Amino acid sequence: MGKRQFHLSEAAANELQGAFQACKDGPTRTRLQAVRLYGVGQSINEIEQVCVCTRSALMNWCRAYRNGGIAELF
Repeated sequence: MGKRQFHLSEAAANELQGAFQACKDGPTRTRLQAVRLYGVGQSINEIEQVCVCTRSALMNWCRAYRNGGIAELF
């Protein structure tokens, strides 16, 4: 497996955390949290357990975020 290329700045991680806290929609909160955790270096196995998601879903959410920003997770 290759080295992780996706890393969030502190500002981006804080933006995702703020959106997570303000959001009332469960699936959207999961996406926000999963992308933030992946971007700050959490292991995929831990994210799968905490967010109850699959690796492929996580990678799709990260790709969407990279391509369109936080709005793509809503």
